[in-house]
Amino acid sequence: MRRWKVLLALIAVDQLVALVVAILINLLLPFKYFPRIFLISLIFSNFIGFTIFGLHRLFLDRMEVSLASGASVKIARFFLSFFGIIFGTELAVLFMNFTFSQPPIKFKSTSHLWLLAANFGIGTLVSLSFISYYLLREKLEKQKVENERLKRLQAEAALKALQARINPHFLFNAFNSILSLVHSSPQLAEKAVLSLSEIFRTAIDLPEKISLEQEFKILSNYLEIEKIRLADRLSYEIELEEGIKDFKLPPFTLQPIAENSIIYCISRTREGGKLKVRAWRDGEKIKISVWDSGCGREIKSGFGLKSVEERLKLIHEDAKLSFKIDDGTEVILEINPKGDINEK
Repeated sequence: MRRWKVLLALIAVDQLVALVVAILINLLLPFKYFPRIFLISLIFSNFIGFTIFGLHRLFLDRMEVSLASGASVKIARFFLSFFGIIFGTELAVLFMNFTFSQPPIKFKSTSHLWLLAANFGIGTLVSLSFISYYLLREKLEKQKVENERLKRLQAEAALKALQARINPHFLFNAFNSILSLVHSSPQLAEKAVLSLSEIFRTAIDLPEKISLEQEFKILSNYLEIEKIRLADRLSYEIELEEGIKDFKLPPFTLQPIAENSIIYCISRTREGGKLKVRAWRDGEKIKISVWDSGCGREIKSGFGLKSVEERLKLIHEDAKLSFKIDDGTEVILEINPKGDINEK
């Protein structure tokens, strides 16, 4: 497909060069019959253009494999273009000698030598223009790749900085929960410590993205700690659709949302409440819902929830976090897997 595009571009350039040359000749020399000048220009331009194209396709595809550097390829292109100009000119003269009743150019004549020189000059200018274009395009592409690399590094650095902030935040709240059990229920405190150690065993050297299955495991251990502390005041359900278990997201994405519900609602009421976490595919999007039974509260968008949205957007640029208050309070994450920045 790419070669067809190159060939079509070559045909268009050949006709344009023929037109420009014919106009210049008609202006500079005392010829009056423009159609004949244009026809001759077309013959030379197309013969030269297709000869150069043919030499490049015949030799350069094989040579590029063995050539060591980009400079070697450029030198090879120049020499192939040079020989293409010479051979194309000679083929055009040969074609006209057999086609025209009165050949405009004869071999071994002064006009023939001038024609070779003129075609070489024109071909050199055109070749240099194309080389300059491709060099500029190559430079811009390299700059684009470098900018993308820097953007990705900045995103990774920002993500790690956020993770470094959120993990101590989570640890502080977990220890407070365990501390409240030390005197009243040592056995439950021990069980909570084991659950916490399981979380950090999972969290050691976590990459910037983990699977939903791993994230739900971290969440389950956290909720088990809170269940020990709150006893019958907390009940929870976790539901993860089978087909999206491998979907990637930043670690500790759901835990801050669940923690927000427990701190600002469930733990503050005598009867407690219920928490339900679901993840499912809805068309092209992955949706994750964290719902609690609610306590007539407004959403507290503190550091935890803000960090969730920020970290998601560093990986999934079109990720959306929204709130819904009805018979309970629901935080909904909508993520399009195609918006993964690292996949672009």
